[in-house]
Amino acid sequence: MQAPPGAATFTSKSEYLLIGVKNPAASFDVRVPRSAPWVEIRAGEDRLFLKEGQRISTSGSSSAGGEYVLRLTTGITPQKP
Repeated sequence: MQAPPGAATFTSKSEYLLIGVKNPAASFDVRVPRSAPWVEIRAGEDRLFLKEGQRISTSGSSSAGGEYVLRLTTGITPQKP
């Protein structure tokens, strides 16, 4: 996970990474290993991306290079510093 400096706060646990968005206009780069058995990306209550084994379900659009563009605006409220 990469974000511009100051764009978000990050809290990690053994099962998840929680991102507190401070700048909703920022672009975030999330890289999911092909070998990952299960990855879910949510914005609030909305599921934006789900990888189960080799199967991927997403509300985003994909490119020929295997990249996905997800809009994180749904359900996100910027957090105050």
